[in-house]
Amino acid sequence: MKLQILITQYNETEDIIRGMLTSISLQRGVDLKKDVEVIIANDGSDVKLSKEFLDSFSFPIKYLLCEHSGLPGCRAKLFDASTADYVMFCDADDEFFSHLGLHTIMRYIDRGFDAFASEFYEELCRDGKTVYNVRRNDCIFVHGKVYRRQYLIENNIVWHPELKCHQDSCFNILAQKSTKNFVYCKTPFYLWRWREGSICRADPYHIPKTYKDLIDSNDMLVRDFLARNDRRNAILYANASLYAAYYNLNGSIWQDLECVKHRYETEVRIKQFYNKYIALIASISEPDREFVIKSMRVQAESDGLVMERFSFPDWIRHIKNL
Repeated sequence: MKLQILITQYNETEDIIRGMLTSISLQRGVDLKKDVEVIIANDGSDVKLSKEFLDSFSFPIKYLLCEHSGLPGCRAKLFDASTADYVMFCDADDEFFSHLGLHTIMRYIDRGFDAFASEFYEELCRDGKTVYNVRRNDCIFVHGKVYRRQYLIENNIVWHPELKCHQDSCFNILAQKSTKNFVYCKTPFYLWRWREGSICRADPYHIPKTYKDLIDSNDMLVRDFLARNDRRNAILYANASLYAAYYNLNGSIWQDLECVKHRYETEVRIKQFYNKYIALIASISEPDREFVIKSMRVQAESDGLVMERFSFPDWIRHIKNL
C-alpha cells in the first residue's frame, strides 16, 4: 500500500464527510483499490458512520471506534493503525478539488521523499460571499502534507496529546526541518473547506482565545529541536515565536474589550516562554535575527495585522514587568 489517508471524525455526519470521500473516488490516474486506503477514526463520538455508507465507496476504508482523546490523540491512533509507505492527515470536512490530486502525490512518491507539502486553497466566507485564498509555504496547517511513515517513526515525530490546539505547526515544522529530503509542490489540489460550525474560523476571537495554546505548541517545538541537538532551529523558532507574538498582539482585535483577559493570559504565557528560553533567544546571530524579523513581518502583513502600535523593545519591557 503506497498511501493511506488518515481522517479524524468527531461530530461530522455522513453528509459532511461525503464530500471528502467522493472527491477521493473521483481521482484519476491512480489505482484506488491497490495503492490507496482510507482510515477513519471516530474520536468517541455518538455520530457514527454506517457500514452501508462506507461500503458505497469503491476504495478500501477502515473505520476505527476510539475513546475520546482530542484531535492530536486521535491522529496518533490513526498513525498507529497505518501500515502504508506514506500517510496523509486530512480533515473530514475538506476535499480534493482536483481529480489529479492523488496522481500528483503518487508521482512524488515514486521518486521518494520524507516530507511533502503542496500549496492548497482555503475557502472563506466574507460578507456573505465565498472566496478562495491560496496558502503558500504553509506549515501552520496539516492540509496538503504527506509524510513517509517510516521516517516519522525513526525520528520519533509524533502528535503530542497534551497539545489541545495549534498542534499542526509543531508537527509539520519538526517533520519538514528534520530532513533534507523535503519536496514542495506548487500545484494546489487540496481544499480547506469553510464550514459554518468550525470554531477556529467562525469565531472572530478564536486566535486571542487560544494564542497561549499556540505558545505551548511553540514551546514543544523548541524542546523537540533541542532533544535532537538541533540548536540552530531551536534558536530560530524560539525567536520566531516571540516576534510572531509581537506582531500578532499589534493586531487591532487585541484592543477589543472582549480580549482584555485573553491578552493578559497570553502575555503571561509569553513571559514564561521568554524566561525559559532567554539565553537561547539571545544567542541568535544578527543575520538570523534579521531573517526571522523579516519573515514574521511579511507573514503579519499578509494576515492584515496593523503594524507597530508599540515597538518590540517596549513590548519586551512590558512582558518582563508583568
